[in-house]
Amino acid sequence: MLIVDLRQVDPERPDAAGEYALQLTSALVRLAVHADVTVLEPGFEGALPSGELLLLPAGGRPQPGRRCFTAIHDSERVLAPSEAVGEALTRYLRVTADRVAIVRPGLEPGYSRTTREAAEAARTVFGLPQRYLLSFGDAGPAERAWAGATTPSEGAGLVMVERLRPDREQLRALLSGAVGALFTERLNGNPIRALQAMACGTPPIVADDGAFPELVRDGGLTVAPESTADWSEAISALYRGTALRRQLSARARELATAQTAEWAAREVLALI
Repeated sequence: MLIVDLRQVDPERPDAAGEYALQLTSALVRLAVHADVTVLEPGFEGALPSGELLLLPAGGRPQPGRRCFTAIHDSERVLAPSEAVGEALTRYLRVTADRVAIVRPGLEPGYSRTTREAAEAARTVFGLPQRYLLSFGDAGPAERAWAGATTPSEGAGLVMVERLRPDREQLRALLSGAVGALFTERLNGNPIRALQAMACGTPPIVADDGAFPELVRDGGLTVAPESTADWSEAISALYRGTALRRQLSARARELATAQTAEWAAREVLALI
């Protein structure tokens, strides 16, 4: 059997889809020694073996292309991190529903809050304010939500992750030092960034649609995505409520502990 993700993935600075693929294939490599499985790293460019059972992890929005279509047609199963991505595979790439398997994101052992010193070092390297809110996705909605929030007049700030371009370890440190993590994206199909935030004890603020609610549950704050006022109020709540942050942080870490990459990999192996 062959496990492969054809997307080009930057191993140092992967996007959310790449992070999903890296975490999953890393766990599969470790477990595959006990099964008849060949695991190819994300972004594999060689010729695909014929006559194999191919599972293609689709970490994010499908990227059409002849090679991708060929792989999908040769696959017995195509993996997706959520129902939303699974539906996109059937709708846009015409993968039959019985060949789509939902395997939700998981994290490898050791992905947890860094030391306070490591978090402070990352904050200093990037020149961030003391109490920053880390934001993922489009800047526009995040900036509008921040503008309407009640936050400390000094030492607080909204930080867009895409503008920093941290590597994987730097991102973990930045998450560990943040007041919260903001995800204004609607209908998200791959919630692994929220899972990473939760593992670091950083409460996520997410939309109440897409794949976020099932993952975040009571380990963060969910809001109506179309309401800027609701986003602003959630930000305000995190900044004014120490007790709330501690409660959400503890619950987030508890929930994230159960979402392991090994668990996800075993879900894949169970498909064999």
